[in-house]
Amino acid sequence: MTTKELYDEIGANYDEVVHRLIKESLVQRFVIKFAKDDSTFEQLCQTMQEKDYKEAFKAAHTLKGVTLNLALTNLSTPTCELTENLRAGGDENAPALFEKVKEQYELTIAKIKEYEASAE
Repeated sequence: MTTKELYDEIGANYDEVVHRLIKESLVQRFVIKFAKDDSTFEQLCQTMQEKDYKEAFKAAHTLKGVTLNLALTNLSTPTCELTENLRAGGDENAPALFEKVKEQYELTIAKIKEYEASAE
């Protein structure tokens, strides 16, 4: 699987990330690094479970930044929605928005791991 095929499969924007990072090898390196560091996502999961929306906002905001920089549109879009909800203090929609983020995060990570295995 190529990097472009990975991006196409998950609904991300390959052209945007290549424009930003210039080389496909950098895209590959940063995407794989993203999949290996789940600390921000784990923090988001924990703080959402605790309904600590102030701390969840920080984690969501960090995840949003990384996914926007990597043009992982499929994940950045729901993460942006969650971030804005939490910025306003969170409401009854926060758990449903988080579930969308979680679904896309899990799909994205699974596809990146599949991509990494095919690149070896």
